[in-house]
Amino acid sequence: MKKSKSYKDITNDYIESAKEPFLLTDAFANIQAKLDKSLRYPIEKINDMFCNSDLLFYEYSDEDDDDSFIPRQLFFQDALFKIVPTSAEIEQGILYLGHRFYPFLPKDFFPSDVKVTFGKNMIPHRVVESKIKDLLIYHSLLGMAQFSQYIVMDNEENCNAATGDDLDNSVKLTVFDLSSVFKKTNFKQGDAFILTVKDWYNGKYEMNYSPLADCEHQFTKTKIWCEEFQACLSDVIDEFGPNTTAYDQLAWTFFYADESLLKNPVMHIGGFLSWSDEIAIKTVGMCAILWWSDQDPEDELDFGEAGFTTENTGCTDSLNSILEDTGISLCQTEIEAYMCDELFGGGNSFDAVFRRCFKSRVIEFYDNEQEKAFHRFIKDLWKSIKKTYNPFKDQKSGELRHHILKIIDKQLEWLRFLDKNKCLPEDLPAEEMISFAQASSMLTELLSALDDSCDWNDIQQFDDLVKNIKYIDDSVDMIIDQISKHI
Repeated sequence: MKKSKSYKDITNDYIESAKEPFLLTDAFANIQAKLDKSLRYPIEKINDMFCNSDLLFYEYSDEDDDDSFIPRQLFFQDALFKIVPTSAEIEQGILYLGHRFYPFLPKDFFPSDVKVTFGKNMIPHRVVESKIKDLLIYHSLLGMAQFSQYIVMDNEENCNAATGDDLDNSVKLTVFDLSSVFKKTNFKQGDAFILTVKDWYNGKYEMNYSPLADCEHQFTKTKIWCEEFQACLSDVIDEFGPNTTAYDQLAWTFFYADESLLKNPVMHIGGFLSWSDEIAIKTVGMCAILWWSDQDPEDELDFGEAGFTTENTGCTDSLNSILEDTGISLCQTEIEAYMCDELFGGGNSFDAVFRRCFKSRVIEFYDNEQEKAFHRFIKDLWKSIKKTYNPFKDQKSGELRHHILKIIDKQLEWLRFLDKNKCLPEDLPAEEMISFAQASSMLTELLSALDDSCDWNDIQQFDDLVKNIKYIDDSVDMIIDQISKHI
C-alpha cells in the first residue's frame, strides 16, 4: 500500500514546483485537495509555513487570507551580481566562496557545492591552506560562530583549529581554481566578474569577465545603486529588527529594491559596505547582521524576542500559539520529532512522549478553553504522526533526529534548572542567552529538514549533517558553561 504524503511533504512540493507567484487562497485549496481528510489544517498554518519559508518572499494583502507569495527561485532567475576578487586571490589564482553568493542561493545550500561556468567550461575546485585571520574578510557576513561551523563542514580536519581561539591557526578550505581564467583574461586588481543566476535552487551560475575599465566612468550609477540599496536595507532593518541574519536581510533588500539593482550590478555587497558610513556588520549572538554603524543591535533585543518570556493571552489558534502563550520552550516541529523518536525507538506510548516534552513543567493555561485546545491539538498530532510514520524510510533520519533531540533534552533540562533556581532573564548575560536561542533555532531547522524525502544515497549530505549537529552540540555546551559562570 502506498504511503500517503504528509502535510509538510505536500506543502514543500507545492512551493518547489511553483512556476509563478501565487495567492494563499489558491495554494490552500490545492494543498487541502491532496491531503487525507484527517490531516487537513487551517489556512493559518499553511500561511505560517509559507511566511517562514526561506524559499519564498511574501506580500501582505489588505484582504484577509489573500496574501501573495513569490518563489525566490523565480525572483532571482537571471539576476546579475558582482564579485571582485582581492589581490591575494588573484595572486593565488583562486576565489574563496564564503558569503560571496549571498543571497543568490538557498540559505541551507553549502557554498562549495555551487556550479559556475565560464564560457563552456565548469570552474574546478581545489583545496588551499590558509590562516583563519586571512579568511575573515570572505566570511564576515556569517559571523564568527557560523564561520567556525562553515570551515568544519567544509573539511572535518579543521575541527581543532575552528574551535580554538588562535586566528593564526591554519585550515584547509575548498575554493574555486581560477588560475586559467585569470591568465586567459589577463585579470588585474579592480577587475570583476558578473555572475548570472541560472538556477537559484540548485546553485548554478554563469560567470563573465568585467574589466575595471568598464566601470571607471560609472560613478553616478554606482552612487545611485548604493543609495537605493541603503534605503531598502534601512527598511529591512526597521521591519525585521536585529533578530535575523545578514543572509535574510540581503534577500529582502533585493526584493524591496528597484529591479535595476539586479540587472546592472555596478556595485557588490563588500563595496557597498565600504561606501556606506551608516551601515556596518555587527554580531548578535552567533550570527552576523547589518546594522546602523553607530548603534549596538543587542540594545534592541529582549528575552521576549528571543523566546524566553511570554504573556499569556488565552490564544487557541494553533498548538504553536498555545506553546508560545504558556511559555513552553518547545514548538510543534520539536514535539513532532519527539513523537517520531518514540516510534523510531520501537515505542508506541503517547504518555511517554508527553512526559519527555513536559517533564517537571507545570503548564499554566489561561483558561479551560485553552487547556482543552492544547490537549486536542497534541492528541490529533500524535494520531497524524502514527498514521504517516514509516519506520523503513526513517532509519537515517531517525538516527540524526535522535541525536538532535538529545541536545534539545539537554537545553530543556538546563532551562528547568534556571526556573527552579528562580534565575531572572535580566540577571543573565544577554549575548550568551541570544546565542542559546539561536542554537535552539538551528536545531529546529535541522529537525524540519529530516523527513523521508531526504536523499540518504548522498553520503556527503549525511556527513555534513552529522558535523553540523556535533558543532551545535559543542556550542550549546560552551554557551551553557559561559552562562553558568554568571549564576
